[in-house]
Amino acid sequence: MLHGEHRSVRALLLVLLLLAARPAAAQFHTMGADPGGLRWRSIETPTYRVIYPVGTDSLARVYAETMERVAQQVGASTGFRPNASYRRKMPVVLHTGTALANGQVTWTPRRVELLTVPDAFGPDATPWPLHLSIHESRHVSQMQHTAARPFRWLNVLGGELGAGAVAALYSGPAFFEGDAVVAETALTAAGRGRSADFLEYYRVSFAAGDLRDYWRWRYGSQRWYTPDYYRAGYLAIGGIRAHFGVPDLTERYYRRLADHGGIVFLNWDKTVREATGLPFRRAFAEVSAALQQAWAEDEAARAPFMPSTVVSPVPRRFTEYTDLESLHGSLYAVRGGMTQPERLIRIDSTGREHPMELMGNASSSPHYGNAAGRFFWSEVVRDPRWPLRSYSILRSSDGHRSRPMTRRTRYYHPQPDDIAPVIAVTEYPEEGGSRVLLLDDTDARVLLRRDAPAGMQVVETAWMRGELYVSAVTQDGQGIWRVPQEPGQTEFEPVVEPRPFKISGFCESHEEGYLLFACDHSGVNELYAIKPGSDEGPLRLTNTRFGASDFTILRDSLYYTVLQREGRLICRTALSDLKPEPVDFSVRTKYPFADELTAGEPARVD
Repeated sequence: MLHGEHRSVRALLLVLLLLAARPAAAQFHTMGADPGGLRWRSIETPTYRVIYPVGTDSLARVYAETMERVAQQVGASTGFRPNASYRRKMPVVLHTGTALANGQVTWTPRRVELLTVPDAFGPDATPWPLHLSIHESRHVSQMQHTAARPFRWLNVLGGELGAGAVAALYSGPAFFEGDAVVAETALTAAGRGRSADFLEYYRVSFAAGDLRDYWRWRYGSQRWYTPDYYRAGYLAIGGIRAHFGVPDLTERYYRRLADHGGIVFLNWDKTVREATGLPFRRAFAEVSAALQQAWAEDEAARAPFMPSTVVSPVPRRFTEYTDLESLHGSLYAVRGGMTQPERLIRIDSTGREHPMELMGNASSSPHYGNAAGRFFWSEVVRDPRWPLRSYSILRSSDGHRSRPMTRRTRYYHPQPDDIAPVIAVTEYPEEGGSRVLLLDDTDARVLLRRDAPAGMQVVETAWMRGELYVSAVTQDGQGIWRVPQEPGQTEFEPVVEPRPFKISGFCESHEEGYLLFACDHSGVNELYAIKPGSDEGPLRLTNTRFGASDFTILRDSLYYTVLQREGRLICRTALSDLKPEPVDFSVRTKYPFADELTAGEPARVD
């Protein structure tokens, strides 16, 4: 009898051990919860299993096809195709209910989470699905080494926790994100490494002789403003790859880990030393010096620059003035910085600043509507119940009190017409695509709806003499189109053909018939003009050393903001000092390191 009991105990233990061997899928890290009423479906590719809410089938197909299409190219310079170390397909979860764009790759359980709404605030000249697919697929590729030789045994003992531990020990956020930005830049015509905004503060700092070492750029300073670690990581990885001609730098890093059995101290420094013959500190310094020289040569070629006067006070702590607007003899701007939240302010003729409305962290530029006598802007608000549900609502203010105009909408960049009582807004539906709406400026009632052509992301709108124009992103880059308002007409009419550069910040014209906008065609942001309906080509109106943005005209002067080490400050130039020059948008600007990164990749993304 006792012997039988022992056999029963052994049998029970065997069953428990077998059950324990089954994979668990509890979430160790999560972005948050989607609304509980959503129903889900999935679509599979050879590499991924894309999970998406019911009703967004077309959007899911776009992401599934795009991620599969870029998989081989994304993994070519890491040594690992995405999901190569796993038998089961990589889950990709599409979150369509948010008003902010983002994405992440996480383990325990391993998955890709994509916030599919397009980036409404300063997007690159690459369609959002392609940009997001390349960036996050690169992270999937990076993580494959944690489940390959010699780390496979960690997955047996600790499951996916072992992969997370290896990633934290041997890589880190700056390495992961910098390498992903390198992939964006190398594999497309308009990644972040090919935009003026991305390294703008480095350009200003290098010109002032501020050549900090990598660790100070990575972890920041108590005294000087420091951009995020995406930029430091890009300079470390992309700069060394391009400057020293080492296109397989990331693959070398992972291969060295494997060749040494996974027990390596200072692996990054040793990888760089083997690839360049220099310790990492000296290699990064050489990259910085090369970048400083390239920018100095570019500035010498673009000189002389137009006269400019700083009109805002130089702050003690880093402060930014953005979103300039001129009205009734005063300037309006959004002011924020390291020690103060973003706030709409009025600057009178004496330069005194008058605080007005506090602005949200994800707000569009406030624009004044003469017909309504109010400012209008969009602001992202979160759902009180579901973390992965948010909205972009419209707000208006008379200068004293603000009020919401909409609820549970996804409206961005409201632009009031100076003549009619209407507002133009951009809308991003959950199922994908974009459209332009005309709203009544009192109750936000929809008066007109125009769907953008397939593959086009409308960004900002602008009015000129009753005509409506938009900037938009397509597979060819950013351009400008006229939006038809006549009944029966739906075709968007091209005004500026899309090119791989960024367009933003429409501005009122000081000459009749011209549409003004900011663009980084020359390698820095400048003010450009185009005359729709004429054969006249685009004109560049400004010529600055480091670039300028947030343009507005007040009386006989052009006001704009310029980034300096102390902050983004307001400057002024007389309109009579502007020297318009014709430009050819078909000629591309060469950004440091970008072409070398592309040349080092086995293949570009089609």
